[in-house]
Amino acid sequence: MTIKEMEARTGLTRANIRFYEAEGLITPERRPNGYRDYSEEDMAVLQRVKLLRSLHMSLEEIKAIHAGDHSLSQALDRHLVKLEQDQADLERSKTICQSMQGDGVRYETLDAPRYLEELERAAQGPPAEFASDQLPRVKAPWRRYFARSFDLFLYASLLDPILILQGVNISNVGSGLDLLYMVVSLLLMYLLEPIFLSKWGSTPGKAILGLWVTDLDGERMTLSDARSRTAGVLWRGMGLTIPIYEWVRNYKSYTACEEGKVLDWETDSLLALKDTKVWRPVLLVVLVLGVTFGTVGLNNLMAPPHNTGDITVAEFCENFNEVADYADVNLDYTLDAQGNWVEVPREDNVIVLWPDTVTSLPTFTFREEDGVLTGLTYTIEGEQGGIILAPYNDHIILALMAFVSAQEDYRPGLFSSPLEPVLEALSDFMPRMNTTLFGVRITCVTDWPPEGDYAKIEFSMDKVE
Repeated sequence: MTIKEMEARTGLTRANIRFYEAEGLITPERRPNGYRDYSEEDMAVLQRVKLLRSLHMSLEEIKAIHAGDHSLSQALDRHLVKLEQDQADLERSKTICQSMQGDGVRYETLDAPRYLEELERAAQGPPAEFASDQLPRVKAPWRRYFARSFDLFLYASLLDPILILQGVNISNVGSGLDLLYMVVSLLLMYLLEPIFLSKWGSTPGKAILGLWVTDLDGERMTLSDARSRTAGVLWRGMGLTIPIYEWVRNYKSYTACEEGKVLDWETDSLLALKDTKVWRPVLLVVLVLGVTFGTVGLNNLMAPPHNTGDITVAEFCENFNEVADYADVNLDYTLDAQGNWVEVPREDNVIVLWPDTVTSLPTFTFREEDGVLTGLTYTIEGEQGGIILAPYNDHIILALMAFVSAQEDYRPGLFSSPLEPVLEALSDFMPRMNTTLFGVRITCVTDWPPEGDYAKIEFSMDKVE
């Protein structure tokens, strides 16, 4: 007999039947396909339990009778005393119990349907006892929230290596890339979560935090039911991450969960909490950090320049232009293979970094040895009233990346650039520096005489032994 047939024949809900099974009152057999097979005896036991619970007898008392620790007659005697104390509220239960006692019933031959019919004629709905005869619902709203957040983080992280291998700098996340991450994570959640739930009963985030999902029979959910559950979570639980509406749905879900209500997407499923051991959230944090570090490391590893070691002038220029594109720096000019500036056609509404006061572009002076670039100087000169470093700062930073980052000894930082000290020095109005990084001496000399109108800034990089 299936559980649906048991529901129809006993009038009990699926949750009640599963609860009584968990309490050991019935022990259905398992079919080869894993589903439960209820017997006529199981149905008879449930009808007896239903009758006695409908008479407000405690579950502990019923279990004692079922186990043979007490006789039904003794239990009825004790229960009648209790009913007499609450006679105003339990008058109908008292009447049925007296009728059963007058009939001299025995538990083994109890005609439960007869008395249930009499009881239901007098009742105005099922007794309150049935509300508590269900497996408890798991609240844990914050555990649920962080499990779901980790899953979304994991789904979005699957996009990172694809973008990085396509040459996208994911550290420069714009609104368009944010939207792409959101769409991809929601789509992957809808596609993958039902598979996880139907195959393993959990998702990565839920499994780490000890949460497991089953149907009302305690079995794995079907793919169709799991997909419906996930769709409900996406819309009713998360509001599809639509701004403001997402906060509203999260708040409503949190309050409903705290109040022990059945959430909209859990009417056909049960959430179980295995345990609340401390290592679970710790592991979650460690995995988040691990994925983050791994993504940043891959991003740094794949970042330009891609011409490294002993590079030529042409390769330096390729590095310069490549780094400018990767960092999304709009110079309005690029370097050709000889290091000359080439104007790029402007697009409408594009802000160009060159101010109107700049009438000429400073040039690079390269130093070579056997065709290998060994050093370069970038010279800025002009009238004191018009020369400042700001319009050319990006040139120097890109030159640093194109030359210093190409050296064999160069090691990128995990979260900050190892060139940061040089970049900070360049922020001065009249920078001066003399330092060595990764086998390259970096100098900046400012010639700003107190008299006269002429000024000059020389920024140099030279390989050292």
